[in-house]
Amino acid sequence: MKHFSTALLAFALAAIPATALADDSGALLDLTDRATFNQCTQTSIKYDREDYEAWSFNNYNNYPYMYNSYLNEPYYSDYLVSPSLTLQTNTLYRIEFSPAAYTNGKTAKVTIGLGQGDDVTSYTVLQTFDNIPHASIDAAEQRTVEFNVQTDGQYKVYFFGEGNALCLYNTRMYSVGASGVPAAVSDLMVQPASDGSASATISFTLPSQSISGHPIDGNIKYRIYRGEGESPIKSGRGITDEYITYTDNNVEVGDVTYSVEVENGGNVSARASYTTYVGPETPNPVTDLTLAKSGSTYTLSWTAPDTGVHGALLDRDALTYVISRIIDGQATVISPDCATTSFTDSYSSEELHSMSYSVAAVLNGASSTAVETETVSVGYINLPFADSFAGASFGSAWQAEAITGSYNWTAVATNPYSTQKPAVTDGYDGDGGFAFYNSWSAPRGNSARLYTAPIKNVAGNAPIIEFYIFHTQYGNDNVKVQVSCDNGEWTDVPDAVAPLKGDVLDWEKYSFPISAAIAASCETYRVALVAQSQNGHNTVLDKVRIFVPANKDLEASSPVAPAMVYSGNDINLSFTLANNGQTAVNAADYTLSLVTDYSTPITMPENADIPALGSAMVSVTVPVTAIEARNADTYHFAL
Repeated sequence: MKHFSTALLAFALAAIPATALADDSGALLDLTDRATFNQCTQTSIKYDREDYEAWSFNNYNNYPYMYNSYLNEPYYSDYLVSPSLTLQTNTLYRIEFSPAAYTNGKTAKVTIGLGQGDDVTSYTVLQTFDNIPHASIDAAEQRTVEFNVQTDGQYKVYFFGEGNALCLYNTRMYSVGASGVPAAVSDLMVQPASDGSASATISFTLPSQSISGHPIDGNIKYRIYRGEGESPIKSGRGITDEYITYTDNNVEVGDVTYSVEVENGGNVSARASYTTYVGPETPNPVTDLTLAKSGSTYTLSWTAPDTGVHGALLDRDALTYVISRIIDGQATVISPDCATTSFTDSYSSEELHSMSYSVAAVLNGASSTAVETETVSVGYINLPFADSFAGASFGSAWQAEAITGSYNWTAVATNPYSTQKPAVTDGYDGDGGFAFYNSWSAPRGNSARLYTAPIKNVAGNAPIIEFYIFHTQYGNDNVKVQVSCDNGEWTDVPDAVAPLKGDVLDWEKYSFPISAAIAASCETYRVALVAQSQNGHNTVLDKVRIFVPANKDLEASSPVAPAMVYSGNDINLSFTLANNGQTAVNAADYTLSLVTDYSTPITMPENADIPALGSAMVSVTVPVTAIEARNADTYHFAL
């Protein structure tokens, strides 16, 4: 339900007394005259009108109209501004005009404003007329706007058309002179009872001037009406500028309109009116909900709703709020009846979770829709950490931000730009997700950061980050690694840059130690992967691990063997022996054996030294004779 009210502020809108008649021959502004129209200016705040003007003049019937064949409906938003007019205080001015929509079957809208200077946005809006039908110059309804000014000076009037094209027939402005008719009441408001009962309080301020701006003296009579009733529900007296309140306890539930008129010296003002809903009301949701974090303390703040779902004004002091904490999607009420528009919660966790809060406004047991804050990560990661963006999600472990430019990391299930390279259709491990940065489109120098939630720092550990990038054949785009200690500034990890360009168009693993960027004193640190665009091919990344390697940790992987061999030939096997540890492994520190169902003994190669985080290739030659070929069709080998 909308509120409708009429009030006097600096300008008065009122009925015209029978004794105050305009002189048609003495118009201060006559827009039926082409010469006057030519003195007007026009502008648009919303659109560029350098090439086309919206307002023109009809020389046949003598009226301005807002239409241009090069401009389309409903995209008009254009001001027609009068030349300067000399106006005086204690004088009532009247604008008479007959607006109509230019196009048959459509409606128009026009706003009348008054002000000084060239900034039409600073003018005072006198009145807006909406849903104006199409009509001829003889059939268009005449509209009237009245006002006075508070200081003598030079003023301008604007006619602001919005939406569809518009005609202004018979438009003139007159000086009506002095009037004893009091201005309408101001600040009219109707406040329904906060307990939902059929009761409402009407409040307003009595006028101190007539509609022409003259002071009024003596007692002022006022009358309050409900609905279409001819008899007032309340009559009283007051003095100028007195603030009046009255509570009506005999209201039916539903929409109700109140109107107020005043009388002074036998002259009666125009009625000011206000429409609202009265009865049990459900509040609208809160607005401007924010969440601030300081350590393990989280502070919520919000703005209380002004109205309910029926449009009725609410008593904010009668509202309470239900606060819920949402951990990994599970909501728990932590305050069922908060009485203020802020709330502080303390929460900490030894494990990583996603967390948000929700706030719902409550009035007499009726609750608004809950509004939820942004989701944040709480707790910290304990190593080892592994994530591959399964299901095309960053989850609670990651956050992304554009550093320069508007392009950012996204979690995707497949390449969203199939015509761009690399044409990757799935992630490294096929779990339905990988990280993607559109460096194909991002201008050179753009960058974005994908970073983890805080990771618990353990003294003496030397963690490593490992990830896979899909190599491309073109461009100098890359991904660098950064670290932030205790949510501080980001620091580049030395020599930790992975180029996208490679010799083989396939996934490639990169591993970098990050301990050099972690201060010994920090409690937690975050690790970031920064995509740096050179406007080459897209950046595709998957399967991230952050772990602390053992001192000596060998792993055999990537076996290579022929699918078939003939008797008399050799089986050439190869294995990759990777040292995932943080210290080198000497040849004497390990032994190799081949687990196999092959009956003939196999000679193993000599061991090699393997540096920290390095690898060595193990090649084994297995001779095949007719005996082995006769004994079995297949053999198995494992290192």
